[in-house]
Amino acid sequence: MNKIQFLRDKTKAGLYYTIVKLDGVLDDLAHFFTDEIGGEKDSAWIDFLDDLTQQKMSGNELLLEKKGSDVYISNVYCDEPADARLKIPRLELLELIQTWEHLMEEGPEEISLIYESGKFEFIEGSGRTEECT
Repeated sequence: MNKIQFLRDKTKAGLYYTIVKLDGVLDDLAHFFTDEIGGEKDSAWIDFLDDLTQQKMSGNELLLEKKGSDVYISNVYCDEPADARLKIPRLELLELIQTWEHLMEEGPEEISLIYESGKFEFIEGSGRTEECT
């Protein structure tokens, strides 16, 4: 199991989440949610994922590239080999974005992003108590 933890913080600018524990595997995906989407609903990413003709889209830090039914996520500032990029099914990423937006409305103290048995999942709170691998 791989797990990333996010903690809520609030400033005058509003609510946001900081990443408190990176795991090396899910880092780019975690930054996609905190840095590219943040606490706002962002239809541009959903529109991109729904548009089967558009193959690439980049934000401030990350590049998303669609190949078949999968999305590859990489840092725009690093020239990563193709096999080092995070791969996630397009429909699963859409579901995660919707879950993230719901969690941003709820504003829990802690959120965990877990990857286990080939599935990605957001969990409100610290998630499962098992050690990360």
